[in-house]
Amino acid sequence: MEDVNEKTLLGQRIYQLSQQPGVSDFYITPWEPLSFKHNGHLVYDTFVYQPSRAFEVVPGYKDYAISFGGRRYRVNQLSTRGRLRWVMRLLPNKIPNPSDIGVPAGAIKAIMEAKNGLFLICGPTGSGKSTTIASILKYRADRKREHLVTFEDPIEFLYPDTLPTLVTQREMGEDEDNFAEALRASLRQAPDVILVGEVRDGATAEIAMQAAETGH
Repeated sequence: MEDVNEKTLLGQRIYQLSQQPGVSDFYITPWEPLSFKHNGHLVYDTFVYQPSRAFEVVPGYKDYAISFGGRRYRVNQLSTRGRLRWVMRLLPNKIPNPSDIGVPAGAIKAIMEAKNGLFLICGPTGSGKSTTIASILKYRADRKREHLVTFEDPIEFLYPDTLPTLVTQREMGEDEDNFAEALRASLRQAPDVILVGEVRDGATAEIAMQAAETGH
């Protein structure tokens, strides 16, 4: 999105819509109406993003996160019929408390008392895995003095700088290139808690198990 004026207008419209309760996802396709999800239903807006030139389309997709207007969005860039499209997920303004999103008290107790081991949070796309993870980790970080290291693609939730826990957040492609190598290196950085945002291959799974078995 390189056309400055059109980008500004697009950002302003997305910001306006983001203030409405129930708005979650935005779909941006050049020269087509902006569309978005409202209470789970697709809505077509009157605004049309009209850049001054076509974009170079590179096969595949790209994940990243952006912030503007005091809100944070997870972005997936893809191509459709030779044109680019961006899907933007509006993220919560703040990390919720575990009790507010229904995390069982027993799970919180287990994570708070754990000195090592492996916790898995699983579910389909859109089920709230990222929100649940951020909620649980912030709850622990508020009450412990530790070193928390995260590997995320992309970083969705930003943890406050005022926590008693030191938080090191790493975004794949930005701070690290190789998931497995970065995870292996983190074991030499005195972590207490390690978040692996995604277990993508056998090497990553093996290192995660090794970390869990060696006191993390």
